Amino acid sequence: MTIPALDWLLAATLTSSLLLSLILLLRRPVGTNLGARTAYLLWLAVPMQLLVSLPWISSHASPVRVVLPSVIAMPAAGGIPAAPAGSGLVHWLTLLWLTGAALLLVRLAIQAVRSSRMASADAAWPPVGGRQHPHAADGRTRVSRQVRSPVVAGLLRPKVLLPPDIDQRLDYASLELVLRHETCHARRRDNLVNLLAGAVLAVFWFNPMAWLAYRAFRTDQELSCDAHALNDADEFQRARYGRAILDLISPTDPGPLTTAWHLQHSTRRRITMLKQHHHSRLRTLAGTTLVCALAVLSISIAPTTGAAPSTDEAPIDENPRPIVRINPGYPVEAVQQKLEGFVTMEFTITEDAGVEDIVVLDSQPGSVFDEAAVSALSKWRFAPEKFDGVWAPRRAVQTIEFRLDPETAE
Repeated sequence: MTIPALDWLLAATLTSSLLLSLILLLRRPVGTNLGARTAYLLWLAVPMQLLVSLPWISSHASPVRVVLPSVIAMPAAGGIPAAPAGSGLVHWLTLLWLTGAALLLVRLAIQAVRSSRMASADAAWPPVGGRQHPHAADGRTRVSRQVRSPVVAGLLRPKVLLPPDIDQRLDYASLELVLRHETCHARRRDNLVNLLAGAVLAVFWFNPMAWLAYRAFRTDQELSCDAHALNDADEFQRARYGRAILDLISPTDPGPLTTAWHLQHSTRRRITMLKQHHHSRLRTLAGTTLVCALAVLSISIAPTTGAAPSTDEAPIDENPRPIVRINPGYPVEAVQQKLEGFVTMEFTITEDAGVEDIVVLDSQPGSVFDEAAVSALSKWRFAPEKFDGVWAPRRAVQTIEFRLDPETAE
């Protein structure tokens, strides 16, 4: 991983932690006053913020981009330079992060396969001669001996899986409410949403806030389906539904890529929210406004990776002029192996004439020289420039060539 990627990861961790903290503070009062569906929609702000901050999306938003003349870096006179301070620590921290992320992604892939296999249960429900439920008419509901409480399994074609004894454990009316809840999961493709949430968690696995938020997100997902199931329910039906929640609790967890009925950590919250699930136009309007406001806020605080605001200025012929240019140190391993190469980077010249949002566009061989080139470029300073009295950010491309032989540098 290159330094720009590490910079993005650290910046995204900070901004996403701020956003997650805000959502965690808002979700309970929002769920109580504006509805569980609105509380669930608040979590949309997280992937939106991460998406707009990705380097390959925002780095191409700048309309002003100039290519600077390449510069040449050579080993320092007097022998092999010392290794940069802290480079070993960065290497091991990067390796640790990659290992943790890889393990969680592999686990997620295994769970996706398991969920798809669970969805292939072949026993239809209800059985022949059984009483037909409206939510079982689409063939989405099946019976599976692998589950002890209702579960939605599968990613692209999710199925509602019921334990074989479900008719003995619940009466018709209670089972109808449970099926409303589960078919809501299936129609929204919540398992795909959980797959995305699991991938984000794998990237930010080192952040305790991400684990806390994931747990709260799954609870809000269940509460939003409870709100759907109890949309027009009276007090008697709500009481039935509460008993069904308690009766169907199971100690077996089928995995995060199944929307399981029995998430025990959310049971108390689901019971206390039973009387709060009702809808009105005012609540819907207020909830929509809040979700939109949070989305705008999440985008505004997203870490920038090279985007610059548009400008009406004509194309600029004169290239930015560096007034402080730090030559990169030649990597020790490259000198020992007699390697030469180059690194081409794109970056933003900031208002104070510094450098930020460095993105490596190309490098040879591999990433041998990336760290040294990015580290040096981040310390460059350029002559301040204004156009019509107004500063304008600029994107620039710089190539640094690494050469061992002085003759090839001429």
